[in-house]
Amino acid sequence: MADWKYQLPLLVIGNTADPVTPLAAAKKTAAGFTGAVVLTQDSPGHSSFNVPSNCTDAYVRSYFLNGTLRKKAQYALPTTSFSQYLRRTTRYRIRHR
Repeated sequence: MADWKYQLPLLVIGNTADPVTPLAAAKKTAAGFTGAVVLTQDSPGHSSFNVPSNCTDAYVRSYFLNGTLRKKAQYALPTTSFSQYLRRTTRYRIRHR
């Protein structure tokens, strides 16, 4: 993989229990970009925005608004519990069948 250079380092977000794109894939992707940082969100599901996390939201907001990115890998906890996540996604699936 080529080592690309950008104005800002790349922010890669990975979930600890993503069945589609595992956390290892996020780390491998980040390794191909100079200065890239992995933000690990401790949650299930595909996409970090499926399970709300105030920590992840603040990190992404800071990155997009100010270009702020910590140099080391970060760890974010979800705002909701796993059971709340399941209830919400189950209701969504039933409504959209």
